[in-house]
Amino acid sequence: MRKIYLFRHAEPDFGGKQHVCLGCRTDAPLSRYGIEQAEALAKFFPDDKKFCVYSSFMLRAKQTAEAISKGRWDVLELPGIEEQDCGVWDGLSFDEIKERWPKEYASRGEGYELLPPGGEGLQDCAERGLVAISGILDDAEDDIIIVAHSGINRAMISVLLDIPMSRSRSMPQAYVSLNIIEWDGESLKPTHIGLDAAEYFSKESI
Repeated sequence: MRKIYLFRHAEPDFGGKQHVCLGCRTDAPLSRYGIEQAEALAKFFPDDKKFCVYSSFMLRAKQTAEAISKGRWDVLELPGIEEQDCGVWDGLSFDEIKERWPKEYASRGEGYELLPPGGEGLQDCAERGLVAISGILDDAEDDIIIVAHSGINRAMISVLLDIPMSRSRSMPQAYVSLNIIEWDGESLKPTHIGLDAAEYFSKESI
């Protein structure tokens, strides 16, 4: 049984804004605190074990993955696991979105499956992410570390657990939260969702 350690990236730098809608069109780096969060994850992965490490092409995910690797393993970009395309809302604060698109904003609060204008559906997001992960399972012989994003993580886990996408918002996905997915050679099975990595690894060894 092999494991995929699927993380959400660390805290990004919002450029002075608060509560920003960050999708795949806004390439924000990590904040100073986010760098500290990411660097703290490195200690949980032993030097004497090999991992295959992947991240989305987004800078916030790449910086998190590089901090986890700490130069011990190569970090490879995995196209397809970037965050949901949030259309014209991407990069705007939620206050700006609410002011400019009040009806759409209210509707999205009532139904999470509603697309942002010009954006991507969560089902499509999940499908491209799972195709990307399936494509590396034969090539990667070791346990896998993946750094992605909250929206696509929730979407992929919803599909794997066969639960409605409308319930995905209830899944905890704080910055640097950990999801564990097991691969038995035939199927992917999420076993842990939205964990605090420090709490988990204090009880479980790799």
